[in-house]
Amino acid sequence: MAITVGIVESDTHCPYHCVEAVEIVTRVMADLKPDLYLHLGDLGHIAGLHKANRGRPTKRSQAPVIKDIESMAGYLDMRSAPKRKVWLLGNHDSYFSKWLWSNPEWMGDDMADLTKRLQTSRRGFEVYPVNMQPIKIGSLRFKHMSPTNMYHARKVCDESNESTLYGHVHDIQSFTSKKHDPHQRHISYCNGHLSYEHLMDYLDGRPTNWYLGFSVVYINEKTGRFNVLPVAIVPPNPGKRQSYFSAIFNGKEYTVKATKQYMSFWRARG
Repeated sequence: MAITVGIVESDTHCPYHCVEAVEIVTRVMADLKPDLYLHLGDLGHIAGLHKANRGRPTKRSQAPVIKDIESMAGYLDMRSAPKRKVWLLGNHDSYFSKWLWSNPEWMGDDMADLTKRLQTSRRGFEVYPVNMQPIKIGSLRFKHMSPTNMYHARKVCDESNESTLYGHVHDIQSFTSKKHDPHQRHISYCNGHLSYEHLMDYLDGRPTNWYLGFSVVYINEKTGRFNVLPVAIVPPNPGKRQSYFSAIFNGKEYTVKATKQYMSFWRARG
């Protein structure tokens, strides 16, 4: 039986994506040669349109928004190899789309749509807005949005009778439903993130439980059966003179040296 092999990323928040972590995923993809690439949302950050700023940017913010779009386009191009490519819009992506529809004069009437501006059809991507999620491949559901409480994996599990892989919350978590019948049990998985959290302006320096990571999925689309393998990406520890990001998958360690800017920031933080 043919098994679909997929790489799942989420919450890259371009242009604030963690280039070292993303490079690790790129190297895993080069070795694994997946059939499926799936982005669970928040491909872009669109800082100027974040709801904390009430979605009313000034004209001076137009250039950064265009820069964010260019970064998102470059990211999609970097993930062009798999035969099937899927992007589920996240809340940040949706802020941009909603704002463009309300203010088409900013970008031109013919381009007042995020997917058109990114030419997702030409790039071979299926795109699903939030109101068309979750999507299902085999017996596994995929979506962006989720509760943001401490035990969100349990909440997602309780809300659905199907196994789900989701993003949005930025940490790595899973939970299994509790039922008498083992055939009725299901699992929810949170995918981790791939962004520089120290550049997320809305955090205001608050501590988080975010963790860098991605998932490898194996799906028998005929029977529906699947396996989800979360892969954590361990950041460097400047205090211990560790200067590289690392992930271990399929018996191999993938390492990428941290940028000077990254190391300098965390050394300054102590």
